Amino acid sequence: MFQLEFEHASDHGLVLEITSAFLNDRGAKEVNDVHVLGFLLRSFFENYRRHHSWEQNILYPIVRQQLLGETIAAQHDALLRVSMGLGNR
Repeated sequence: MFQLEFEHASDHGLVLEITSAFLNDRGAKEVNDVHVLGFLLRSFFENYRRHHSWEQNILYPIVRQQLLGETIAAQHDALLRVSMGLGNR
């Protein structure tokens, strides 16, 4: 659960940095500003690919194993309990 929170916080932080860089540098014509924005965008997409891979290869198999065979309502309730830190059963 901590890894998932870290992944989402990291993504959110990069989005805030990109937004801030874009809004602060809209009128700037310096080459460095473009490089900073490019670096932030590359960082975001590299982070996103890693995050997506982690969810696909680690998180999804665990979730499928825990929820296999349950009704959709039971799956929803289990995910809600886990997301609220109340455990998975």
